[in-house]
Amino acid sequence: MCQETMNEVKLDKETTLAEYHPAQETDHHVDVVIWEAAAIIWSANALLLGFILEAWNSAKPSTYFLILLGAMLGLGMTRFLMLSFGRLKATQLLSFGVCQKIEKQLPRYFCLHSKIDAAYEEACH
Repeated sequence: MCQETMNEVKLDKETTLAEYHPAQETDHHVDVVIWEAAAIIWSANALLLGFILEAWNSAKPSTYFLILLGAMLGLGMTRFLMLSFGRLKATQLLSFGVCQKIEKQLPRYFCLHSKIDAAYEEACH
């Protein structure tokens, strides 16, 4: 009987660690995706703005439509980034919360997310 309980506890700890790893990977992956997408879209907007400003100075009335289309494309990319950022940040916060819940069950040296959260709270107060 005691051996079965030990196996169940060991399995539970293994299951917890198996859940912790994907949650932590999701947290890190989403963070990378957010900043890479922002960098790509901001760079594209800067390049597009340069083309628009250059074209505006030497534009004929027949090219105003293309200039307006380029400006709308830039606004659309910025809007896409804003919508994506909110959704991705919600996913990241969910993963971060899962990691913190799991860390409460684990030994103290294994609590990276809880330590980061405590450090930010301390720095803000």
